[in-house]
Amino acid sequence: MSSSDAPAATGAVQVQPILTLKGKVIAVTGGNRGIGLGVAECCLLNGADKVYSIDLAAPGEEFEAASKQFPGRLFNVQANVTEEESITAAIDKIVGEAGAIHGIVANAGRTNHKAALDFTKEEIETLFGVNLFGAFYTARAAARVFIKLGIKGSVVFTASMASYRPNKRVPSAPYGASKAGIRNMAHTLAMEWAKYGIRVNSVSPGLVRTAMTYWVPQQPDWEQQLKYYGGMPRLAEVQELGGAYVYLLSDAASYTTSIDIPVNGVIGIQFTMRSSLFIAAQFAAAAFAAEPWENEVDTGFVTYLDGTNYTKGTQPLLKDIRAIPDFDWAARQKLDNQKYSFYRTGTAGEFSYRHNLDVWQKVQLRSKHLSDVTKLNETMATTILGYNFSAPLFIAPAARAAYGDEAAELNLVRAAGNENILYIPSMYASKSIEEIATGKVNNTLNGPQVIFQQIYTNGNLSVTWENIRRAEATGAKAIVWTIDAPGDSVRHRAARYDTTNANSVSSALTWDIYDQMVNQTSLPIILKGITTADEALLAIEKGAKAIYISNHGGRQLDHTPGPLEIAYEIYRNAPEVFQKIDVIADSGVRYGNDVLKLLALGVKAVGMGRPFMYANCYGLEGVTKAINIMKTEIVRDGAQMGATNLHNISMSFLNTRQLEQNVYLFDKQ
Repeated sequence: MSSSDAPAATGAVQVQPILTLKGKVIAVTGGNRGIGLGVAECCLLNGADKVYSIDLAAPGEEFEAASKQFPGRLFNVQANVTEEESITAAIDKIVGEAGAIHGIVANAGRTNHKAALDFTKEEIETLFGVNLFGAFYTARAAARVFIKLGIKGSVVFTASMASYRPNKRVPSAPYGASKAGIRNMAHTLAMEWAKYGIRVNSVSPGLVRTAMTYWVPQQPDWEQQLKYYGGMPRLAEVQELGGAYVYLLSDAASYTTSIDIPVNGVIGIQFTMRSSLFIAAQFAAAAFAAEPWENEVDTGFVTYLDGTNYTKGTQPLLKDIRAIPDFDWAARQKLDNQKYSFYRTGTAGEFSYRHNLDVWQKVQLRSKHLSDVTKLNETMATTILGYNFSAPLFIAPAARAAYGDEAAELNLVRAAGNENILYIPSMYASKSIEEIATGKVNNTLNGPQVIFQQIYTNGNLSVTWENIRRAEATGAKAIVWTIDAPGDSVRHRAARYDTTNANSVSSALTWDIYDQMVNQTSLPIILKGITTADEALLAIEKGAKAIYISNHGGRQLDHTPGPLEIAYEIYRNAPEVFQKIDVIADSGVRYGNDVLKLLALGVKAVGMGRPFMYANCYGLEGVTKAINIMKTEIVRDGAQMGATNLHNISMSFLNTRQLEQNVYLFDKQ
């Protein structure tokens, strides 16, 4: 939700609990090196669209190296924070280039440690000029822009543990006073600017390994100091501070203002803040280890390519693809924005899209070691509606495959046939039902290749019945009826390119239509879009032979449960569903690990839509490679968790404690 769209204070507020900076532009003063650069890197790793370093000095090698790691996302603007006109101009320049600014870290600072009697007037003025006045000018300039643009922004000051108590070994009264002034200033500004929705907080680092603290471990009694330190016996690395800043800059901290987060690794020091806030903030800072993502997590793909002959902006070689998310990144290099946005788009704020990718972390695997897993690969085969397939994996319906390759769905059907997995073509495929049928393979586990046909219904049911007859005529073995798309959904990403829903119609989806459909065909009808245990039970009551768990890849309705939560809701409320009918699922699946979790809950087979569209950018070979990546991961991950037979994977392999709070339970409502 954009800040300008926020409801009045008396209304309900849409909360974004996910720790991410996706869509945000962040500025960091003093960001060319040290703590500032570390914070900038953490912001980028946590999804920030762009980060600007505002610094008086020219960028050095450290900054240039970071710029190469984050091409097109890390920038430098030169300014003097001690001059309000200069910092104001820098922020205006950022807004002019990036279109907005959502958070600023007032980090620029100076240090000078010696006895109070030895300080000159100029030295004191320098410390206060940069540390305190510079921070104030930065915050005020940013706040004025936040208010002008209607953005509920975040200001984060870098204070210091010296603001709590002096360092006896290397005292600096002016430095400590300047940092204490920052903390007090944060409280006052938070009070003044709360009416604008602007949050003001601070972070107080302890001793951090930077060029400014090179002298610390060189002290002759450093080892003795560590012995009695009372906490973690080392300097902090700059990256270890990042989580605290990311939390305060993110929408997860939308109701957090006027606090200071000490990050110093020391135990037992009393601070002038409620311990509950301290614990909560530190917990949020620790979440930096669980890096959020927009499209794919960072497993070193881009870094690897940078070390090869790869030309930026081009599609990488297929041989360099190692994981399913790599195909997403690669597709962005090939497809234009219009085509990629059609595949990638989610609905509204795309919270369901991101949730689909993230929810898997809520279920931990309970491995069973010392198990004989040598024949696990022999148990991969499964059946769906009595048909045989080589793996519990299928290609889910997705439209417009021609965007990726001119052979379009022919690549998908042929790869599925060659690899003996199920393919479910979309009704809005680039190729017709009849054209897709020409690509079917004959020598599969079922003899002639088995495919199921997905359909939508619109206001004219005669068209629907005709599509079913066409599917029957080409040998489809089941009809997959999408029940979660009564019409157009809100898809901002795609709409920017006039690439909205494929099914731009409105239709009354009812059980009466299902009854009519049953009378139109002898093929089994699979209901696609089941999201609750209630629907699953009603489907069985209506005689459905199979159901399809899905939230449409987060493309239809935002803030809906992912397949893991839906399957768990069915398992907890109506476990008999998995015994009575076949259950298949899709949405957010990217790893073999994801498949195993759904199998353990009782799901028969798991599909992927977008990933195969991205893989199709490499044609038949790309789709085939994607299938084999998933097959390999299913076996390898299954072996690592001690599964001896994929058909015997059960809930005993899962720890679902974290998931349960997200799931609707009949007996607890």
